[in-house]
Amino acid sequence: MPDIFSPPMLRLLPLVLLIAAGCSDTPDTPATTNAERANALIAQTQSAHRSDSLDGARLSFLFRGTDYSAQFGDDGQRYARSGKDALGPFADTLDARGFRRTRGSHTDSLPPAAALAAEEALNSVLYFALLPRPLTDGAVQPRHLGETRIGDESYQVLDVTFGREGGGRDWQDRFVYWIHDERHTIDYLAYAFHVNGGGIRFRQAFGAREVEGVRVQNYRNFAPTDATLSPNDLERLPQLWRAGRLRHLSDVILDDVRIERPTD
Repeated sequence: MPDIFSPPMLRLLPLVLLIAAGCSDTPDTPATTNAERANALIAQTQSAHRSDSLDGARLSFLFRGTDYSAQFGDDGQRYARSGKDALGPFADTLDARGFRRTRGSHTDSLPPAAALAAEEALNSVLYFALLPRPLTDGAVQPRHLGETRIGDESYQVLDVTFGREGGGRDWQDRFVYWIHDERHTIDYLAYAFHVNGGGIRFRQAFGAREVEGVRVQNYRNFAPTDATLSPNDLERLPQLWRAGRLRHLSDVILDDVRIERPTD
């Protein structure tokens, strides 16, 4: 290591000070904040997935035998699903008015715990199906965690938490997204949740395709075998997955995906 107090460095010091003085009138370029980098990354990702083109449209799909849909209109968004249980056919709706279940033309008065579970199930399925569109919801608090590699590919890492106001019952959940450095697509994600006893999951995207110009993809769902992992360990999950230390739980496959847009 060179001695910084050597004579050559001392001779250069006046020149450095002179250059610095000559540049003192140059306005500083504002540093990009972490929030700005995170929001720019979200914008790139939404553009790559074309999720912004769902404005005014209706997306529907079949998931594990149940029909789901999301409608985006001037009055906000409306989530819905229809299926059948022991009591017969039902329809669930979640919008600005809240959650409700109907059977035929009648509203079904569910016990509070059952209504909450049904609402969470509806919201969860559509949240993942619509990614990355939900990343600009008002309660989202994004943070850019830098760059990493998974195998031979380079990824930008996005951390998402939620504000208590507007964050819903799951506002304490945490998500991490690995966004491909060139394609700007969500190839992997991890999340820590608190409902139903809580847990940690890691998802790998597969089966990506375009429907009416919008990127739609399925996910392989994994859980860690190490029960000591916490929400602060989400960034480690890609390495644990590649090391075979995550167990495969299920596949999240969207069938019969349709996107309908209003005609002019």
